Amino acid sequence: MRTPTTLTRRAFLAGAASLAGSLLLGGCSGAASSGAAGDTLDVTDSVGRSVTIPANPQRIAGLDSFAGEFMVMCGAGPQLVAVPGGVASDVLLQDMSPGLIDLPAPMQNGAINIEELISCDPQVVLVKQEVYVAKGQRELLDKTGLPYAVVGYDSIEGQIAAMELVGRVCGGAADERAQSLAQYYRDVLAEVEHRAHGLAYDERVRVYHSINALVSTDGADLPERFQPYADYLRGRSMI
Repeated sequence: MRTPTTLTRRAFLAGAASLAGSLLLGGCSGAASSGAAGDTLDVTDSVGRSVTIPANPQRIAGLDSFAGEFMVMCGAGPQLVAVPGGVASDVLLQDMSPGLIDLPAPMQNGAINIEELISCDPQVVLVKQEVYVAKGQRELLDKTGLPYAVVGYDSIEGQIAAMELVGRVCGGAADERAQSLAQYYRDVLAEVEHRAHGLAYDERVRVYHSINALVSTDGADLPERFQPYADYLRGRSMI
């Protein structure tokens, strides 16, 4: 029987960082290019809203942890002007983007501190979907007049789409790296499908899913939004 395999968030971030580094060596600039003043871009966010944002924005408030982390992995850390506290305090992300630790975190208990957000002077805001649907938050965001895109997912395909969305918002070289990472994700899924097809029970890869800390996991009853991941693994002869 194969030796159990443990895949941690830190390992995924490190692997993605390695891929991003290889793309940099392949000739991509480390900073997003600036478009002409007044240039705009239309994007469709995770809840289907069409949003007009500045092209190649240099000041992005990443108020979604996934979006903030992914921006750093794509080399867009210098474009961030605000992040959730968990992103700013992540040691690995700090190694990749040292300025993170000094960024404000205009979020408290899942709610946005609008005054602090406005003081960050963002050109565009990336908002967590759960915050967007929370009572009163959408109205507060709309009152600021700031363009914002909602980021969220409840499936593997949705996560890949969210990666592509974040890259599109960042623009420039970060967008190129985001699209490459999304394609890498698809390639890995295809490889898993190919290798796991028809495996006997005692040949299945044992997967441990940690959350927040290495010794913390979801338990037997996954929240509903994580069920697509569990179903995917069961369908590919994994446990």
